[in-house]
Amino acid sequence: MLTRENFERSAQWLDSLGVPRTATVLVLDAYSYNLPLLLAQRRGWTMLKNRKSPEDLSAENLRRAMRLPASYVITQNATYAAEVVDVFPGIAAYLRPLANNGRLTLWQLRKSPLAARWTVYPDSAAQSAPAWRAASAHVTAGPPALAQPDDARLPNGCAQRLICSYSAQAVGISPGEQLLLAARYQAGPDTGAYLSVCLEAGPGGASYWQERVDCRPTRPGEWEPVGAALTLPARRAATDILKVYLIKKGTGSVVFDAMEMSVLPATPRS
Repeated sequence: MLTRENFERSAQWLDSLGVPRTATVLVLDAYSYNLPLLLAQRRGWTMLKNRKSPEDLSAENLRRAMRLPASYVITQNATYAAEVVDVFPGIAAYLRPLANNGRLTLWQLRKSPLAARWTVYPDSAAQSAPAWRAASAHVTAGPPALAQPDDARLPNGCAQRLICSYSAQAVGISPGEQLLLAARYQAGPDTGAYLSVCLEAGPGGASYWQERVDCRPTRPGEWEPVGAALTLPARRAATDILKVYLIKKGTGSVVFDAMEMSVLPATPRS
């Protein structure tokens, strides 16, 4: 079992880091309610992916969990990105990394989360940010403009779409900062998709930094969250461009909606 293997000797590891046995911990991506706490020999709370459970790893529950009186948070390296950050990217504002043993990461829970210094809603006509971009030279054949201002659609036969594009200088990208992405999507049973987040060297230039965020197939009619917390590199020039593409795999259609992007400042050194 993944949890048992990862939490073996975790009590001794926490002892070596000076975490008191009386400290309370929050385990965010457990596969068992009690096993992580028993093996870590600490008291606290666990959350796991189970839609029928009040401790389900949903965005609402994770946001609520940030208010628990826990001194530390423990996550499993193998599942943290897909099961926690993917659902609630904003968690990056609450967690300060302390240690990593290759299987587990120990975090300090901030009582006051980091404030985003830049936030934009690319799909909202009501915001000052640009609305969804129409197809461009970088996009395969598709409709010339979106039918609605608040979603992006990739119908059958359309494999790629540029979602948004911003000047790296306007965003003020600095190395070590985190770019947070949050959205929701629908994809058919034979259809997958992913977001490609990249920095390009000026208009029409090549990409020199790229990250992929996968969107798995969804159940018919259901929305699924997708998100990421990506550590940004240093931009190379003032003319660099930050872009987000939606790319489809397989047949069928994909609908992508309610996107939010934020930049968190680099974590201050203690």
